[in-house]
Amino acid sequence: MPAASEPPFGPFRVRDPVGLGMLAALAACHCGTDHELVSLLRRADTDDDARDAALVALDGLPALTRRRILATFARLTAPVKSGR
Repeated sequence: MPAASEPPFGPFRVRDPVGLGMLAALAACHCGTDHELVSLLRRADTDDDARDAALVALDGLPALTRRRILATFARLTAPVKSGR
């Protein structure tokens, strides 16, 4: 998990390239590979302006699409419960 000092991406702390890459992949699945959000998320780990623009682009998605991306991301990154 990223350090607490790193800036959040929306409700998540996904500053690391793996988390941003996962969000980019989910955005590509839901919005298409040519969507601006995908390229912004791919650049976001090294470019703070791209990270800020990606958050604005994510907020600009239709509510159901945004919810599907974020819910899938949350489920995939949630701690694994023992016994499952």
